[in-house]
Amino acid sequence: MRPRPALRRPRALVAVALLTLCAAACGGDDGPSGPVPDNEVRVQNNAFSPATRNVSVGTTVIFRWASDAFGHNVTFSDGPASATQTSGTYTRTFNAAGTFGYQCTVHEGMTGTIIVS
Repeated sequence: MRPRPALRRPRALVAVALLTLCAAACGGDDGPSGPVPDNEVRVQNNAFSPATRNVSVGTTVIFRWASDAFGHNVTFSDGPASATQTSGTYTRTFNAAGTFGYQCTVHEGMTGTIIVS
């Protein structure tokens, strides 16, 4: 006895859905890995890493989003701020000594500090 065509279609859709879910769970880019360069801050998992970065005057700090599903931004009290994004980079050059606090305005408590000497 041959399966009825009406029954084959739902089975095929279920199989495709399961394969899609398995592929999504198994693959993907987890973003940058390994040690963080001295002038870089990673933006991931609702945190800045490292939370405090020490740099020299004239250093350009790179804020690098690491494939986070949530949008984040980098906002300094003296401006300018990055766009809210889930991937990519934002850079800021520090031309004066001081301590510069920043935050993600989307996620309360997601803060960091750049210390320039």
